[in-house]
Amino acid sequence: MNPGKLRHRLTFSIPTYTQLQSGEETLTFVQLGTVWGSIEDLSGREVIQAGQQLADVSTRIRCRFLAGVTPECRIEGRRRTFDIVHLNNVDNVNKEYEILCRTPEDNV
Repeated sequence: MNPGKLRHRLTFSIPTYTQLQSGEETLTFVQLGTVWGSIEDLSGREVIQAGQQLADVSTRIRCRFLAGVTPECRIEGRRRTFDIVHLNNVDNVNKEYEILCRTPEDNV
């Protein structure tokens, strides 16, 4: 990982359900942690090469490892919010993530 390319602050949040006084459950996000990373918008060609299973992927994020991150987490960075589509712990050594994401607006 080239630390010079990690120029974006990324905040990871975990989804939790909170019960309101009315008994209704509401989805909220609790901050897990913040790390430095890079955000790359993917070209149309990269998205096609990723395959049909990941057809809604629009962004690749590379960042330092943060314990507790799951595909259900949400990422905020560069004034955008990202949903994780695929989470890759590079070389399984808990040092770096490569994350394929989409923004919620991609599904509209």
